[in-house]
Amino acid sequence: MTAIYTCIPENIQTPEQATQYRKAEHQAEIQSLRSGQTYQPAYILIPDLTMEDLPGTTWRNLWTAHLQTVATIGPDRFGRVGPDPTSYATFSIGYWTADKFQIRDWVRVDNLPATVQIAWAVQHVRHCKTTLHATHEQNEHTGKKTRGTFTRFREEDVKLALEELHDLTQGHQLPPINPVSIALPGEQLSLFV
Repeated sequence: MTAIYTCIPENIQTPEQATQYRKAEHQAEIQSLRSGQTYQPAYILIPDLTMEDLPGTTWRNLWTAHLQTVATIGPDRFGRVGPDPTSYATFSIGYWTADKFQIRDWVRVDNLPATVQIAWAVQHVRHCKTTLHATHEQNEHTGKKTRGTFTRFREEDVKLALEELHDLTQGHQLPPINPVSIALPGEQLSLFV
């Protein structure tokens, strides 16, 4: 059995806790850099979870709340066994450092209560909308009047995130969440069409 390590404390489960954790980690990194040292978080063994247990587990990225399900484990380009995620955007939940497989920016969510899983999905919708809003602002700032490929890609991200949220609420037999309740400040209703 291959052990897995993480720097994410076990009590980090909700998006709010993740935000607090990221802020604290950022401050620790800044202090470390100011003192001329390289910041390295402490990694701890994840109890009761091995590499072989990863297939079928679902994770959320701490920064984007992007959903990632591990389909299989298999060798990477260097021959080391690791998770093979399923997604249109393939991100690994971890990496090898020396002889340890480490998970840095991902929280396991499939073992969390439905309300917490939905909170993560809402956070992902917000992230996608924020990214789309920033793309629209950049287009306005640069004078681009056309809907470019990048803008369409961001719009598709929002659509997929909303579908993921809808599927999750239905899967847990909960009432659907109104997309307007996830609106960003100043957002127009036309973004939901």
